[in-house]
Amino acid sequence: MNFPLELAVKKINRHSLIINLDYCGTCHGTCSGCLLSTEEKDSTESFLTLEKISHCFAEISKPLNYVEQLAIGIGRGNALALQDQSWDILKQLGEIVQQYFNYGTCTLEVATSLIGHQRQQLDKAKALIDWYNQQYLNIDCKFVVISNPGLTSKNYWKNIQWFLSELALKRGGGENSADILVLNLMSDSLPSLKLLEPLLQQHHGPINIFWASGVEFKYLSENVGFRQKIKAVSHWLEAFFQRSKKLGLDCNLNNMMTLIKSSNELETKEVLEQLNQGKGSLIFIDKNADMTWGDFTVLGEIDPVRQFNPGQTNDYDRHHSGKNIHSEIKQLFRHSACQQCDYFSVCLMSGGYKTAALNIKLQESRSVSESTQWKQCCPSALKSVFEMALN
Repeated sequence: MNFPLELAVKKINRHSLIINLDYCGTCHGTCSGCLLSTEEKDSTESFLTLEKISHCFAEISKPLNYVEQLAIGIGRGNALALQDQSWDILKQLGEIVQQYFNYGTCTLEVATSLIGHQRQQLDKAKALIDWYNQQYLNIDCKFVVISNPGLTSKNYWKNIQWFLSELALKRGGGENSADILVLNLMSDSLPSLKLLEPLLQQHHGPINIFWASGVEFKYLSENVGFRQKIKAVSHWLEAFFQRSKKLGLDCNLNNMMTLIKSSNELETKEVLEQLNQGKGSLIFIDKNADMTWGDFTVLGEIDPVRQFNPGQTNDYDRHHSGKNIHSEIKQLFRHSACQQCDYFSVCLMSGGYKTAALNIKLQESRSVSESTQWKQCCPSALKSVFEMALN
């Protein structure tokens, strides 16, 4: 286990802290943008033991006096497909959370793809909710449904809607009763908004967009148009943003845009100061119990090991993770569209620069020459959303 995080010397209070665990890989899904390897998805047991999680929690909690809002993410595979001891550990997590952290509220966010026997998975989800309601009055158990937008079957989306509705009813159907839906985007399988419409209208919980371009573009064929793929994502994000605003969705795209509207008036130095103040609120624990700072962005929470260095997780330098914002900004200034962009500060505040810098780096690593069209293309795919949000 590796503990590279530079933690505070004095005890501090935090408003919020999210700790995401690479708890398991088990999943029979076919998402083309999956962060898991085939070998990881074929595994039947959890990667992390209770002992390893305890060691990590002990290190993370050392400098913390109090956390107002604590969230523990149980990822990345389908946790509801786990059996025996790996499943039982999920019931014991509450004990070590209470052992190491002093908090106001705590939420366990358990990942699932719902691939497999859905009735059995629903029953397990309800049983886990009951367990935490009975054993831990101040720990809420929620589920994060990772959807595959590449699937166009109406039954697939109806089943997701059924699962989410059943659990909302289980909790009484009132405020804060809904779980979380994630749309796992890929440029070649962007979901039809018409297909999603019933779910968008009926689900009253968070609907978050996630795009891991580092995974999608890492092994992109040289003859595949890089710019066209980013443009496709850009057009989809623009259409989704319009629809989500009209429906008033609780969505990371909407929420982030509302939060950062005023930042476009800030100087770059002021933006960097605000970004540095937000550091330390997101931690990833990988399958080897190594820890890395993460980043909040408008396109999902970024794990730099999985998303920026796919296929080489053991070689990633965690000591420098989360400290490379200046090098990423330099990357942007090598790209014509970024040099001339009116939304540079907003891109920084939204975390869009993370995706932009990675895409620029990936394009530069390809043997094909950069076209003038690419140099004028927004590498984050977010410029049209910024325009709509601010104008």
